[in-house]
Amino acid sequence: MSRARIRLCLAALLAGLTLFRLYYVQTIPLAADETNYWQWSRHLAWGYFDQGPLIAWIIRLGTWALGQTELGVRITAVLLSLGVSLLLYDFCRRLLDDEALGLIVVLAANASLLFAVGAVIQTYDTLQAFLWLLGLELAGLAMFGDRTWAWYGAGAAAGLAMLAKYSSVLLPPLLFAFLLASPRYRFWLRRRQPWLAALLAGLIFSPNLVWNARHHWVAFAYTLGQSGNGFRFSSPEFLAVQAVLVGPVLLGLVALGLILAWGQARRGDERQAFLLWTSLPVLLLFFVLSAKTRIHGNWPAPGYLAGLLAAGLALKPRLAASIPWRRWGLVAVLSGCLLVGLALFHGPVLRLVKPAPLADPTAEIYGWPEMGRAIGQVLADWPGPDKPFIFGLRYQMASLAAFYTPGQPRTEGLYLPGQRLNAYLFWTDPRRLKGRDGLAVIDVHRDKRPDLELLFNKVTLLRELELKGPAGTVVNRVALHYCQGFKGRDARPAKFLKP
Repeated sequence: MSRARIRLCLAALLAGLTLFRLYYVQTIPLAADETNYWQWSRHLAWGYFDQGPLIAWIIRLGTWALGQTELGVRITAVLLSLGVSLLLYDFCRRLLDDEALGLIVVLAANASLLFAVGAVIQTYDTLQAFLWLLGLELAGLAMFGDRTWAWYGAGAAAGLAMLAKYSSVLLPPLLFAFLLASPRYRFWLRRRQPWLAALLAGLIFSPNLVWNARHHWVAFAYTLGQSGNGFRFSSPEFLAVQAVLVGPVLLGLVALGLILAWGQARRGDERQAFLLWTSLPVLLLFFVLSAKTRIHGNWPAPGYLAGLLAAGLALKPRLAASIPWRRWGLVAVLSGCLLVGLALFHGPVLRLVKPAPLADPTAEIYGWPEMGRAIGQVLADWPGPDKPFIFGLRYQMASLAAFYTPGQPRTEGLYLPGQRLNAYLFWTDPRRLKGRDGLAVIDVHRDKRPDLELLFNKVTLLRELELKGPAGTVVNRVALHYCQGFKGRDARPAKFLKP
């Protein structure tokens, strides 16, 4: 294919995907975590309970432009996914001098469930992927293209990536490890630009360090606790989840491609060495950790960016020379597209399978607008002008109630003994609410019957809601409790009540 035809195919592919995603994100309610990040955007800060602040800022930008709607919350996820595709293509064009490879890599990435879900659900993974890949390309331009200025762009991208997700702290050490291991490019370690770029990354990230220091290092403690919460051998589960998220055939091709890329790097291919140094350590780190504890499927995502490029570069000669190889490539893309289609249009599958609510991965996005309307009706029918404050024992319920209740009111988070802390630790001061009545929004499936009498003088069940999904089955149950006379304290650690 000529370059013009490649670019035409790329433009048609990305335009079609982006238009579809802009439509699709308006057809399904927000997931609980998305409303949590939206709540972050209503409490802008340099840090939050479990991650950096950048996702809150981009959601604030989207809702400022398009309103407090599903599209407003998710618009930046759609645009950032488009940006990741363009960066993958541009990396191949500028650093690998192969635009056809760029089209292949973009097609493979968009056929993976990991990428496709991040393009329509607002998470900090898509933001991290964009900034991580931008940092990689700029660092590559600095090293291989001798564009000195690009070091500073790479440093800025790395600093922003750390503000997006803490695992991005791996990127600068991996770049320096490549320089140290490369006889040809080690001279950069004797020049000031890489070190100034690292300093720039640290300066950009430093406000979050200050925020953590002022908040008992809570975000770092939570993040480290996620990967150190007791022994649990989960490597088979980790690999199975990766096969689903990446696609079983595509994952196999990527693994084979990385093996071939390793051989090319050992024979002196510096670009393959660069891609391997910024992918394999990330993938291997989370695989090793999975032998000790449960690893979420999205955590290794940054490693797949350079890994997909390295695998594509190694496999492309075989794809060009062999019809069986091209068939395997086609099977990888088509099987990935099938998984993506089943995930996005899952109604018929759920009607056939009818999973239990807690086993249904789509349960957390259905029924919440109905819940919000029910809460709004309770408040509208409330006798007298003094409305109760709305609260949840889980951040998910407090955030969902805030987004979907008419008027999007302020909601609070309270804690019972033994309950996991969350971002409401910094937004709700229980002393301010002493003596007031509350409306509790309780997740019946997960919270069972919480002992609200520990917090209030009297508790009365108002109604229980059965929220249904696309299969017509009940996927969530929510209980609304009228709680009278808040006692003015909950089970949060006392140090978080200090000014």
